[in-house]
Amino acid sequence: QFAAAETETYTTAKGERRTVQLADGSTVDLNGGTRLTVTLARDSRQVVLDRGQAVFDVAHAARRPFTIAAGDRTVRVVGTQFDVRRLDGKLSVTVARGAVEVRPSAGATGRAYRLHPGQRLDHAEGASVAQIAPAQAEEVLGWRQGRLVYREQPLSEVVADLNQQFATPIRVEDPTLARTPISGVLVIDDQAAVIERLALLVPIRAVRSDAGVVLRRDVASGR
Repeated sequence: QFAAAETETYTTAKGERRTVQLADGSTVDLNGGTRLTVTLARDSRQVVLDRGQAVFDVAHAARRPFTIAAGDRTVRVVGTQFDVRRLDGKLSVTVARGAVEVRPSAGATGRAYRLHPGQRLDHAEGASVAQIAPAQAEEVLGWRQGRLVYREQPLSEVVADLNQQFATPIRVEDPTLARTPISGVLVIDDQAAVIERLALLVPIRAVRSDAGVVLRRDVASGR
């Protein structure tokens, strides 16, 4: 006879960061604009990440596997610390400690991957394969201190992260500009100041309207 499962839903507003202590001893740090649901049962621990980003520090419990459903992939762990980001149909998993397994959810196709500390998986939902690359976990987890660190990541990914922090939406209409790789550190405070810092990393100018902010290539910069 199993005890009744307990389910809780946790959400954060744009720009809000929140730390949640789960009943099993695990800790979850939620980034802005995140929604996840946690179900704790006697024989399992299940999370559904609807959107956003979170760092999971999972308490070891070999008989109670901890799984995270994120789109068409499931992340399975026993005890570890890792970051999961699900935005705009893309999933990233970065491991800081321990090991995690990322496999297709029920009904999805593709292979399973096992990740170790210092590895990051990037997966486009619907694709059958994923990319594995080295990653500095302390940099990926830097958002908990209000720092976003990028190493050759596309501008579109940076914009997706910023849109979790600010209510005014930012868009990039030029697909070539959206693919431009970015390397650098952005401190998250005021939106206008963050965009100014971003312009030091990539030649852009911000065009503001009632619908939000559009980033366009700054041809006058000569870069």
